[in-house]
Amino acid sequence: MTDVFILDFDGGNQLRKKISEACCIRWHIESDCHFSSIGSFGIVGKRMAERLSRSSIYVVSDNDCLILGENFVQQGLDIMARHPDYGLLAATSICDGYFANGYPREGLAEVVPRHAVGGVAFVRKGILTEFKPCDVTQVDETICHEMKLKGYKTGSMPGLRFNHIGAGYSITNPVWWMRVPE
Repeated sequence: MTDVFILDFDGGNQLRKKISEACCIRWHIESDCHFSSIGSFGIVGKRMAERLSRSSIYVVSDNDCLILGENFVQQGLDIMARHPDYGLLAATSICDGYFANGYPREGLAEVVPRHAVGGVAFVRKGILTEFKPCDVTQVDETICHEMKLKGYKTGSMPGLRFNHIGAGYSITNPVWWMRVPE
């Protein structure tokens, strides 16, 4: 049984709340998982996930990440098993970043080293223990830095995909909802 922690954040934003509900429904389709919602976001939520997890590899996801494909968790666990030198591997968003939707991923490595990853992360239990205070925008980088200090790599899994449908909707100002990221 794999522990999956959904970090709950809506900031009083009704659109973000509905996005979260859809994402959580999809998570619950996964088999052999124990789901928990954590009411704290950022470093506090990730600290709680580490403390509460009973599985050797656990998953931490922001509540606005809609996972894609069959057997998502099992695929991530299989990749982690093949790469024991990685302490944290994150799925790759289809909507932003280096591997945007439609970008050809054929021939890419199963794992790509990265210095800061988040969104949907598979984490080896027992490595993250310090959780240094940081700004909410620096959480992913701070956690990856701790992994590296302890001798582990961090990276992304280009073939394991999610839709970050909450990107931008976390902001409470609806004017930002109408902007297309550059």
